[in-house]
Amino acid sequence: MPNDAVEAAIASFKASPPSPKGENQGKIDAVLAIEAQVSDPRAMAFLVTVATDQSEYDLARIEAVKILGLSQPTPSQALGHGEALGAALLGEADSLVAEYLAMNLGPFLIAPTATEAVASCLHPERNKNIRHNALFSIERAGPIAHLLPLLVKAAIDPELSAGAKRILASWGPNTPA
Repeated sequence: MPNDAVEAAIASFKASPPSPKGENQGKIDAVLAIEAQVSDPRAMAFLVTVATDQSEYDLARIEAVKILGLSQPTPSQALGHGEALGAALLGEADSLVAEYLAMNLGPFLIAPTATEAVASCLHPERNKNIRHNALFSIERAGPIAHLLPLLVKAAIDPELSAGAKRILASWGPNTPA
């Protein structure tokens, strides 16, 4: 028997069977139920596990990613979970999940693999949505020195130029170089 809300949500997620069509509203509901506890390290770790598991129900993964994108991880959580989330984005086969990962990595961009994944999403040959979502993650991360070269490069890209220049201007003259 679960002892608290985090354990209850995790147990509900694990016990939720798919519908005959392969859908699983129960898993989505369990992920959403854990949102209020995202500051609990167990909840955040569970959401990262769901988000990075390509065999998991895609809509549950997207909900987990959205919650993580709004979270405020500690520096150690941002580094560790950012590595896992970045690796997931680099290897993601589902284009919709990849778009949500790209859009929600902002809180985790201190992690080298997360930064590498976002940088790969900015490449001109990637689809327009994933490129803009990656730019949004950089904006949400705020002025971090190792992100500046990505923005400078994006500022000369015709597709991303306006957004990148707006972000650079918002970071101001004291932007770390």
